[in-house]
Amino acid sequence: MRSILQDLTPEFLKILNKDKIYWFEGWQEYKQNRPKIVREYEKQENLNDEKIKEILAKIRRKDFDMFKQDWENNFLEIKKEMVMKLSRNAEHFQLKRGDFVVYIMGLLGLNSHYYIETYYGTVILIDNFYHFLNKKDIKKTIEEAILNFINNTPINPKKLFLLNYSHK
Repeated sequence: MRSILQDLTPEFLKILNKDKIYWFEGWQEYKQNRPKIVREYEKQENLNDEKIKEILAKIRRKDFDMFKQDWENNFLEIKKEMVMKLSRNAEHFQLKRGDFVVYIMGLLGLNSHYYIETYYGTVILIDNFYHFLNKKDIKKTIEEAILNFINNTPINPKKLFLLNYSHK
């Protein structure tokens, strides 16, 4: 069975290696790792460089540090539970479709999830920083986002993620 759930949070947390005044530069570096995904996210949120700088300036270092600690302490278990649930219910979640993947990424905490169209299929983008800030259940969001996608989007056989494709 293909792996549809990828956690890309460590890339985001590299921002914390910088002083707060350099977080925007850290965001730019982060964006270079996943340019298509982050550009589409910025477009959906109508973000430009100034808005991103404003949002980053409002985030407290304490919140980022607590997010990192929470992720390090809990996320491996959360991911394990989600992978097991998805695997046990592969038919219900239509995992054989092959036209979507779920990326869990640190973003700016604006919304729980996004649907990003790519050449290979749809990336269901989950913002785990949003879930931390708002104390929302990320497992529930993942489940609902997948079900919403499969129930409202016909299969597009021309858009199938390759099993070993690392989408950027």
